[in-house]
Amino acid sequence: MSKHAFDLEKRSTEFARQVVRLCKRLPRNPMNVRMTGQAVGSAGSVGANYREANDALGKKDFVHRLKNIPKRIEGKHPLVGTDRRSQP
Repeated sequence: MSKHAFDLEKRSTEFARQVVRLCKRLPRNPMNVRMTGQAVGSAGSVGANYREANDALGKKDFVHRLKNIPKRIEGKHPLVGTDRRSQP
């Protein structure tokens, strides 16, 4: 077991903060404005979806909700996962 507690809510919040800090350092251009907005939205929705899953009615419902998180993120933010090779 690691010496750090496994707290996904805190970790996902810190992840979202780190993504915001990273996006603030990127150059501002039309493509990056859209991409950084999507990155920040996706980073924040990970924690929100996890907290929603914690409100599940039971173990099966919890697992079902967790499995839907990647689908919801990809559906919301289709450009997440593209990289600098796709930029002109």
